[in-house]
Amino acid sequence: FRHPSQIYEAIFEGLILFLLLNFIFKKLFYKSAGLISSLFLVFYSTFRFFIEFTREPDVQIGYILFNLTFGQLLCFLFFIFGLILFYKKK
Repeated sequence: FRHPSQIYEAIFEGLILFLLLNFIFKKLFYKSAGLISSLFLVFYSTFRFFIEFTREPDVQIGYILFNLTFGQLLCFLFFIFGLILFYKKK
């Protein structure tokens, strides 16, 4: 069974992420420069990490570590970077 991962990405990484960041920006949560960027990194990498489970890994790369794809490992790194940026800006 194949999943329409492009549709999942459009919904989560496009629509939901836009609405979530727009809500945070318009409310009182926006206090310092870099906060929206850090939240973008955290939410985007989280959505992308879980959507990667519905995709086939690249043939030339395959699974890298702990049965995770290269894209998931990059998402993990961006998630950590987003958290560091979030706590530095807060």
